[in-house]
Amino acid sequence: MKITEEYLQELAKDNVKFAREILRFNPYPPQVKVLRACMSGKDVVICAGRQSGKSITLAADCVHYAFFNPEKNVIIVSPSQEQSNLFLRKVKQFIHKNKLLSASVVRETTEIVELSNNTEIRSLPSGQEGYTIRGHTAHRIYIDKSAHIKSRIVTDVIYPMGAHAGATIIQASTPHPTKRNHFWDAWNDPNAIKIYFSTEEIARYNKSTAKYLEKIRARTPPLRYAREYLAKFVSESNVVFSHSVLENAIDEKLEPLDSGDPRKTYVAGVDLGKHRSSTVLAIVQLGKPAKLVRLVVYRKTAYKQIARLIKAWTKRFNIIKVAVDQTGVGEAFIEDLTEKVECPVEGVKFTQQQKEKLIENLLAMLETGKLKLYYDRDLYDELYSYTFKITSSGIKYRGAQDDRVDALALAAWAAKHKHTVSPFIVGVEW
Repeated sequence: MKITEEYLQELAKDNVKFAREILRFNPYPPQVKVLRACMSGKDVVICAGRQSGKSITLAADCVHYAFFNPEKNVIIVSPSQEQSNLFLRKVKQFIHKNKLLSASVVRETTEIVELSNNTEIRSLPSGQEGYTIRGHTAHRIYIDKSAHIKSRIVTDVIYPMGAHAGATIIQASTPHPTKRNHFWDAWNDPNAIKIYFSTEEIARYNKSTAKYLEKIRARTPPLRYAREYLAKFVSESNVVFSHSVLENAIDEKLEPLDSGDPRKTYVAGVDLGKHRSSTVLAIVQLGKPAKLVRLVVYRKTAYKQIARLIKAWTKRFNIIKVAVDQTGVGEAFIEDLTEKVECPVEGVKFTQQQKEKLIENLLAMLETGKLKLYYDRDLYDELYSYTFKITSSGIKYRGAQDDRVDALALAAWAAKHKHTVSPFIVGVEW
């Protein structure tokens, strides 16, 4: 096909035509809306589900913008360098599909593509503090996975990159699991173009995505599915652990430990797997505040083996008490574990009243800062998906998956009653 000046002018005005005819990328209707919005000159906010083609669509626009706008700086920012490089890799793949575009590349590294028109595309990580990306100036900024970058980095570092050049800022993300942060603010900005589409909408056009969703839907908690695949800012009307509580409870300096400090003491909570659920062990370091230091998940593991594994953990950490969910397992496991470990073992039966007290204690410790957590995505999701319902007999708590929550609640209860026998011990009435 002969490339004429007139044809190039048409492509310059139409990034959808450019994507289809030059990049050989045929966008689905929701992705067409994204490309059209990127041509508007306004800031664009895309709230879309996982695996819905957000990044590849913006990569196509990035190539179009860089090719037709000389002497510009284009910045791609994601939470990590690896994620930013993945975006840039999509850009490179598009460029090298076409001989004309490929011939325009004068410099290419893992993190930079420079074109013959003196436009540079650079990938950067936001990192934890944003120090490494200060000082850059950009004419166009793509913020990928925006909601998962710290708000102060976006507002204090990334947004100012484009202030001098009047940059267009295009950000895409699923909603954050707990925070109404800068992405929420951008989504509610009346001056920005907002585009929403779910992964389910893309599945209507793509059979592979539809099959993928069938599997994901069956094993994903409803609130998490609504957030990550339906791209919904989930309501907290009946959520036990609100986003503000979880945000304050997370200590970014904490990391899971493989063994304990011999100068410290620890307690543990064990939620035993039943039917298809997993057994979860939560270990909490005592102190002011107490700290979650380890969360271990065992799938399809026999109770006798679980008892041996817990024994090993009590030796790696100086565990002074273990609280175990005894609901439905009888006294055999408690007796077996008691014989194996050198610390007290408390069996707890989850009646409605007992569950209420456990969850209320956990919530109180998180709200008051008496218990700090390291970031564990699955625990985070279970906590945020944990809901309550007020009934005539009291408050009923439930989660689509709650193994981690229950183990943490038991550990928190053990921390509160570390030197006493709680009224939950089997055989003791309220």
